[in-house]
Amino acid sequence: MISLKNFDNIIFDFDGTIADTLQIHENSFKECLKHFCLDFDYSDYLGQTTEFTISQILLKNNITLSQEKLSELVILKRILANTLIKSNSKFIKGADFFLHSLFFQKKAMYIASSGSKLNVEEGLRSLKIEHYFKGIVTSHDVSRSKPDPEIYNKIIYMHGLNKEKSIVLEDAVSGITSGLDAGLQVICINPQIEINQFKSEMVRSYTFDELMHFINS
Repeated sequence: MISLKNFDNIIFDFDGTIADTLQIHENSFKECLKHFCLDFDYSDYLGQTTEFTISQILLKNNITLSQEKLSELVILKRILANTLIKSNSKFIKGADFFLHSLFFQKKAMYIASSGSKLNVEEGLRSLKIEHYFKGIVTSHDVSRSKPDPEIYNKIIYMHGLNKEKSIVLEDAVSGITSGLDAGLQVICINPQIEINQFKSEMVRSYTFDELMHFINS
C-alpha cells in the first residue's frame, strides 16, 4: 500500500493518464498519414512525441521524407488532434474525482507530457482543470522523448522539487521508464501493464478508484 500523505508533489502524464485521448490521437495520426496508405498500431507509440511517432512509422515502412515535410506532418497532426480535443475531451475513469480531491487538499500538482504544448493546454482547458497545476512541461521543453528521463528531470529542476517527496502517475511503459530513470517513484494507472517487467520496488499499480482510498492514509 502507498501513502500519498508522504508526497508533497504529484506529477502527472496527461494523455492516457488524465485525459482519455487515445482514440483522438490515433485518428489524428491516421488522418495525417492517410496518403501513405500505411498500416500501424498506435499502441506501439504510446507516450512518445508526435515527431518521434511519425518518423518511426515512416521508417518502419521504408519512407524517407525531408525534415521540412516531416515538420509539416507534425503540425497537421497537432491541428487535427486539437480540433478533436476541443469537442471530445473526457477524463480517464476516476481521474476527475482524484484530481479534485488533491486540489482541495492543496497538493502541488504538475504535468509532464510528451504531448505538444498546444494540445496539452487545450486539453486542460477543455476539462476545466488548468488551474489545478503549478507547472507544465511538454515536448516543446525537451529534446528527448520518453522513455528518456529528461522530461521528469526538467520539471524537478524547473520547480525545485524534492525527488523523495515527488511521485509520478503514468499509463505507458515509456513514461514509467522515464519516471523511474529520473529516480522517482511511479504509480501505473493502467491495469493492462505488468509492472513486474520493471524489476523495481519504485513502481506500483493502482486504478484511480483504488488511489482514492490512499489520499488521506
